[in-house]
Amino acid sequence: MTLPTFLVIGAAKSGTTSLVSYLKQHPEVFVPTSKEPNYFALKGFEGPPRGPAPSKILEQMLYNWSRTDLTAYRRLFAPAGAEPARGEGSVRYLYFKDTPARIRALVPNVRLVAILRDPVARLYSHYMMNRQIQLEPLGLADAIAAEEARIADGWGWDWHYTRAGLYAEQLERYYALFQRDQIAVFLYEDFVADPLGVYAQICRHIGVDPSFEPDMSQRGMVTRLPRNLWLDRRLNWPSPLRRFLLRRRVRRLSRPVMRRLNAWNTRPVPPMPEGLRAELAERFRADQTRLSELLGREIPWGSP
Repeated sequence: MTLPTFLVIGAAKSGTTSLVSYLKQHPEVFVPTSKEPNYFALKGFEGPPRGPAPSKILEQMLYNWSRTDLTAYRRLFAPAGAEPARGEGSVRYLYFKDTPARIRALVPNVRLVAILRDPVARLYSHYMMNRQIQLEPLGLADAIAAEEARIADGWGWDWHYTRAGLYAEQLERYYALFQRDQIAVFLYEDFVADPLGVYAQICRHIGVDPSFEPDMSQRGMVTRLPRNLWLDRRLNWPSPLRRFLLRRRVRRLSRPVMRRLNAWNTRPVPPMPEGLRAELAERFRADQTRLSELLGREIPWGSP
């Protein structure tokens, strides 16, 4: 069976969902329908780590698309045809320590793509996503202060807000196992400023025609905050009502209604407090310097 020739490894909240959707449009690229299979991060996974909700809810909301055994993972790529590039994107790959070795053991010649975002902005987007899906009960400063205690208590990656932004040490694990020309690293800011230019570079990196232009009018995951938590849970958490609304016989009618209700129930994400932003920028400064040296380029984050 077929295995991937490229992997989008992260970082989370850095445009990876959009990138994978654009690659999926390319006629020379195959991407499975399963979003974020997470195989190389979660191989042998036996259930979700701890978090602020029952394990059944965490599994259904955060791990529903994951494939944790090789047979199931290979099956994702079985429908691939003659496309020269096959791949998937799972943002846990950049952070999980055992992932680079697992990738090298199975697909040593794979092409790797990473997009990195200002770690403070990434952290805030990550935190707000957890607030959106009601899996973060604490305010931002308290959640950051609780991070180490949560990790010690077995809480999963989804609440490793600051650790997930230490890109230099994460990339170093990949550079230790793969040739540099196998790894293409881009900044989120460049992707936003010139999406077609970055897309063309990524196409060259994975070995497909760089002149193809995908439809980029649709963005990936956009964070929102619910006005009414009760309604949001009924619409978006696993529940008998949601299962009924998404049944094949009714979903053609229910999906437009659910979209309108979600739109009505949405309020803007507030800006991060400036004092906390400056404090976090200082916390990430040493890793940013290390990242700049690793990539051989200036990193524009946290500038005054």
